[in-house]
Amino acid sequence: RGCIGTLQAERPLLAAVVFYASAAAFSDPRFPPLSAKELPLITFSITLLGPLTPLVASTRQELASALRPHQDGLVLQAGPHSATFLPAVWRQLPTPEQFISALLRKGGWPSEGWPQGIQAWRYAGIEFTESTTSR
Repeated sequence: RGCIGTLQAERPLLAAVVFYASAAAFSDPRFPPLSAKELPLITFSITLLGPLTPLVASTRQELASALRPHQDGLVLQAGPHSATFLPAVWRQLPTPEQFISALLRKGGWPSEGWPQGIQAWRYAGIEFTESTTSR
């Protein structure tokens, strides 16, 4: 239920996986820490991000047209605000308009409209999900 990570490599991959998995489980400020009782009920998922590629979009419609649903992760940044959604978020927000609106809201901007000076980057991700048959 937690999601904590980094957009840029800051440490070796194994160390990063251990650090961010622990942070997501126990230190995500949006959720209570994972309890031992919950452990059998959760599925672990880790997404390895590819490089950020700038998306030139001067309007919301241009960004929506440039996105590749179910493939792109997206970073938005304007001023002190930034937010990202992993490619897996397309499973809950399947249209570009839903995806962009929710990401704007997550970043602290109004979900409608287009913030002045906003920049966008896309990235691919490789998702590793624990097999439920491995338990």
